[in-house]
Amino acid sequence: MNKVTHMDHVQMMVGNLEDAVAFYQKHFDFQIRQMGNRMGDRWTILKAGDSPVCLALVEDTEGVKEKVSGARLFHYGLVVDDFEGTYWNLHQEGVRLDPPNGYIEYEGSRSFYFFDLNGHKVEVSEHVCGGL
Repeated sequence: MNKVTHMDHVQMMVGNLEDAVAFYQKHFDFQIRQMGNRMGDRWTILKAGDSPVCLALVEDTEGVKEKVSGARLFHYGLVVDDFEGTYWNLHQEGVRLDPPNGYIEYEGSRSFYFFDLNGHKVEVSEHVCGGL
């Protein structure tokens, strides 16, 4: 059996590559690691802090190129160094939050969700894996 040593990246389609990159840089200090164009698709790989997982953004200027009929990515999670500051920063910027007025309290951590410029749902947590 093959063993996974770590997660590598999450790839998402975005409507405007520059706007999506600016959003993740502004709110979460993602840094551009690589940019390119493959077969007409512009893409960027972003990395945040010491996280081994990268965020790959691919520009989709024609709308959804591939219709997905099965399971799709529901959300992905970020752990931040200033949980409450991040919440209030996004709130003040008018970013859509879920829940809209507060956090979700778990046994070992707190979380909230936001929707980025392309409608991707992202969870922000206080601790890695919910403090488990």
